[in-house]
Amino acid sequence: MEEQVLEPEIAPIDKAAILGAIFKRNALRREAQLPLLNVRKVFEHEIEAARWQEICQRHYERVRAEVLAGFRAKRGPDFGNSAGGRWAVEIYTRRALLDRYWR
Repeated sequence: MEEQVLEPEIAPIDKAAILGAIFKRNALRREAQLPLLNVRKVFEHEIEAARWQEICQRHYERVRAEVLAGFRAKRGPDFGNSAGGRWAVEIYTRRALLDRYWR
C-alpha cells in the first residue's frame, strides 16, 4: 500500500484583501501627491507573489530534502554543512520548485 503524504492546509489567496491593500496604498500616495500605482499591474504581481509563497509553503521542505539527499549521494554525507553547501542546496531547491510547480 502506498503511503499518503499529507500536505499542509493553505488558505486560498484573498484577492479582495490584496485589492483593498492596493487601494489603501493609492490613497496614501494620493495624499502625499505621489504618482498612483497601476492597480492592475500591482494586483497581478501580488497574486503571483502569493501563489509562489503558497508553492514554497506547501513543497519547500520536501524538495529541499530531495535536493540535499542528491548532493549527499554524490559528494558525501557532510555536504550542506558549510556556507557554500547551504547556498548550493538553496539555489537548487528554488530551481526545482520553479521547474516542478511554476506554470
